[in-house]
Amino acid sequence: MEDYLVRFGKMVEDLKNHPKIQVSRFHTFPPAGIDQIRKVEQQLGYELHDSIKEFYRQSNGLQLLWIFKHNEQFDKEAHNESTSPMDFDRQYYDYHPEDGAIFIRPIEEAFLMDWQERIYFDFMKNSENEKFGNREYGLLDFHQRIKPFDCFNKYYDMAFFLDGTGNPPVILGDDHQACYTDSRITDFASYMEFILANKGLIQRRKDFYAEYAGHQKEKIKTPESYFDKEKILDIDRFLLKDIFPLSEQAGSSTSGLNSTLMQQMSASAKALTKPQLKSMLEKHHVFLASGGAGGRWQTVHVSGLVLGIYTGPKNKEGEQANFERKNLPPRLEWAGLDLPFANFCGCHAKRVDFSDTDLSHSLMTDAMLDETIFADANLSHVDFSRASLKNASFMNANLQDADFENCDLTGCDFRGANLEDSRFPGAILKDVIY
Repeated sequence: MEDYLVRFGKMVEDLKNHPKIQVSRFHTFPPAGIDQIRKVEQQLGYELHDSIKEFYRQSNGLQLLWIFKHNEQFDKEAHNESTSPMDFDRQYYDYHPEDGAIFIRPIEEAFLMDWQERIYFDFMKNSENEKFGNREYGLLDFHQRIKPFDCFNKYYDMAFFLDGTGNPPVILGDDHQACYTDSRITDFASYMEFILANKGLIQRRKDFYAEYAGHQKEKIKTPESYFDKEKILDIDRFLLKDIFPLSEQAGSSTSGLNSTLMQQMSASAKALTKPQLKSMLEKHHVFLASGGAGGRWQTVHVSGLVLGIYTGPKNKEGEQANFERKNLPPRLEWAGLDLPFANFCGCHAKRVDFSDTDLSHSLMTDAMLDETIFADANLSHVDFSRASLKNASFMNANLQDADFENCDLTGCDFRGANLEDSRFPGAILKDVIY
């Protein structure tokens, strides 16, 4: 038996214990009785799935509201915690600023409520068709089958689509209940696991279920086993998304890549010398001056290693700086150099001082850059994917359009940095300073 109340209770306690969250409402209801469930099933003409009945046998509805304390609409008094029930239509009227909400209606309302003048209207005719999944319904019939049961937001809700089965599809309603077809299809048990894993966060529902013509795609099932550590909402990580874009999202798969091996190879390589660096710089400047800039980087993967490939204007003068899998010692003078469009893929540059250096459009994927200093550096359009950057400094650096996908940024200092259009999917942001 799925013990929903225990799990929701634990989730709410976790929210209450978070210093940046205020829970303003959590209310469960007396269980739905056998007669109540039977009445609904009799009017529907079929038996409901056990996952649906199990929830309502524990609580005939559920209400939860919470808000981030940094939300500009947060009001300590207005959002003071209460356990009393609220009007289930409350979310449909006026503007409500909560960041998290669950408003699951009692079973009778969830399945039997008449939504005329809200979802279906007299002007709708069955002579017009609406396609849903692999079937077509009359326009009026289609809208009469929609039964919102989690009315969590003014703009969005989750609804059953009564298709005549005991486990009806669950879909997202958008645009003030005007559209229910731009949603992926799930089921009740999957949806319960989703809101538990995502703590009722409103934005997560929109991001996950909203998709143009999503009802025509394969049904999404998200059992408890679906939500591994990366898929469960991490509040602290989510709060960083406005500063570090996409950081709440998982990065691309790194299966088959061995960044650690690349970093070990470069660390054990012979250290670059001052004359070598000088020669590379001179050739690189000729390469840039003769039209070598403006190209793009691509990476290829061979036996777990990543190789950088530069595609750009054909240029026979000079030579592009290539530090791929090289050992760059911190004793060399790197600060203030001009090295745009250079290849640092998989290099070892731990503790190097790149202050005020122009590294724009360079490739730094899979590199060892722990404790490296990039203060005041130009790092626009640099790809750092999978690099280790623990305790690196990006103070006042230009990071416009930089890519930090799957990077370890533990302890990094981003104070004063320009993060416009930078991206951080899958990045580790523990103890970052900003």
